[in-house]
Amino acid sequence: MKIAFVVDGQMGCNGGSKVILQISNGLIERGHEVALLTHSRKAQISGVPHQFHPALKRIEYDYKGELPAGFDRYIATHYLTTFPLERSSIPREIKYQFSQSYDDWIAPEAVDTYAFDFVRIANSEWVRAKVHGAFIVKPPFDPAVFYDDRSERIYDILYIDRDEKVKNNAVGLSICKWLAMAGYKVKVVKHGSCTEQQMADLYRASKTYLTTSTQEANPLTPAEALMCGCIPIVRSNAGVLEFYDAYVVPDDDTEKFVAAIQRAIENRPRFDFSRFSFNTPERAAAEFERALQ
Repeated sequence: MKIAFVVDGQMGCNGGSKVILQISNGLIERGHEVALLTHSRKAQISGVPHQFHPALKRIEYDYKGELPAGFDRYIATHYLTTFPLERSSIPREIKYQFSQSYDDWIAPEAVDTYAFDFVRIANSEWVRAKVHGAFIVKPPFDPAVFYDDRSERIYDILYIDRDEKVKNNAVGLSICKWLAMAGYKVKVVKHGSCTEQQMADLYRASKTYLTTSTQEANPLTPAEALMCGCIPIVRSNAGVLEFYDAYVVPDDDTEKFVAAIQRAIENRPRFDFSRFSFNTPERAAAEFERALQ
């Protein structure tokens, strides 16, 4: 098949972009022709610190115009890319929507896109229920990159500094500051400053991983941390509750976060990492292929 992912012009260094690239690469390996259709020359998608398959095409289009023709499947990947796909002359039966979040927290008009007559693929059970999806393809994680090598843990806490509203960054940084003042070894990394391999090395060097994000559909970084033997401390939200059942903090209370981190560090030798299983890139590509049949 010839498959087109219609991507947002702001596609960049984030989990959603990473998933799209991994699935695209996997579909190419399975013999399909895949292209990313982007509507912005400012997209900078070539700067995303994830691997691009050499055969992955990138094609620009006019957001107010018609999408490029010649593909067997078109997949909107963000609510902003759903509108040009909806108003295009492309046959309805080959229009798909890949939902990696329920975008009502981003913009009210995002919810309107779920009324469009598209085949919907979701990344989690709760998103599928929200968007009335037909298929689920959970995010892939490469076990060749994310694994626990039983190395020495240098840091007590790892935190990614990401200045975005839903990431609740001010709360996260204040917790890190409090912990550092209390004598804990805290590692704060600026979002987008590390390659995937460098992040994996940091997970393996840390006892716990802190995220205070308030809105997640299927958060990638806590899963990556778990695969590397690093216990995630997360704020309660829909996506987190579906995938992780340990060290979940219900609100922004600093004392509760600190207590959870202390318990995680103390109980780490007894923490059962083997009870968590995650999708692989190969399996995710095969599942996505079946959804497109």
